[in-house]
Amino acid sequence: MTGTAPTPHDALVERYGTPLYVYDLDEVAAARAELLDALPDGAVLYYALKANPHPDVARTLRGDDGRCRAEISSTGELHAALDAGFDPAHCLYTGPGKTTTEIGHALDLGVRTFSTDSVGDVRRVGRAAAARRVTAACVLRVNAVNTDTGGATTGIRMTGRPSQFGFDAESLPDALPELRRVEGIRLTGLHFFPLSNAKDEENLVAEFRHTVAAAVRLADDLDLPLELLDLGGGFAAPYGTPGTRDSYPALRGELEAMLDAALPRWRTGSPVIAFESGRYLTACAGTLLLGVTNVKTGRGRTHVIL
Repeated sequence: MTGTAPTPHDALVERYGTPLYVYDLDEVAAARAELLDALPDGAVLYYALKANPHPDVARTLRGDDGRCRAEISSTGELHAALDAGFDPAHCLYTGPGKTTTEIGHALDLGVRTFSTDSVGDVRRVGRAAAARRVTAACVLRVNAVNTDTGGATTGIRMTGRPSQFGFDAESLPDALPELRRVEGIRLTGLHFFPLSNAKDEENLVAEFRHTVAAAVRLADDLDLPLELLDLGGGFAAPYGTPGTRDSYPALRGELEAMLDAALPRWRTGSPVIAFESGRYLTACAGTLLLGVTNVKTGRGRTHVIL
């Protein structure tokens, strides 16, 4: 460091060495506040711990207002959420690969809501719940049909194609009679996650509009209870490139208008409206510090060895 001004990270490097990831909790808190401000008043935000299970990061996102809950998809993520102070009764356990043992462990720790992707998945939740003489709430994740009148044309498309995630919308009517016979569970809502990392606000709004319409249509056509409607995410932050997270100045108004039209009782919690995010909340808060061990030049190129 001779001849250069010290940086805020120098003391950390001296103490911990490199490689070292440093997380700015003020930046995490700012991302949380910005996203909640962009969502409808009263909506729930699930933090996807897969993005970063560090206990201090998760604790900062939990906050004290009850608006941010934990979305988990493994036993490790569940324990990280509990260590950060999240209420297990408000956790959403997701993922198509849940085992009966993992489900049982989650139930033993107080988790009661599961996003389910198949008949087999619902049966596993029911078997574990019935063995403990409790009832688990199951929301059905739906792999909706992506039509020409659908939403975003940018970002990473998560639905409308063969997927391990969710019930195919067209097969759900045939599966419902069997789902309703499963002991130990109660069907309580729908879960969508059609898009990741939308390119801009216009496309994100269009995607949510398409998803809300699909949810209402399914619930009405199939007489499904709709206590919880998880609309997923798509909130963007840089992935593998420099930059800052997106802002959504019009999103809240657009969402409230479409929800008022489609689900007039949503403001009183019928249904509870939920969203999810991982990348948006954490991607811009981390800095990777590396030490240079060697600089090598050969055949016209310079290689920096870290």
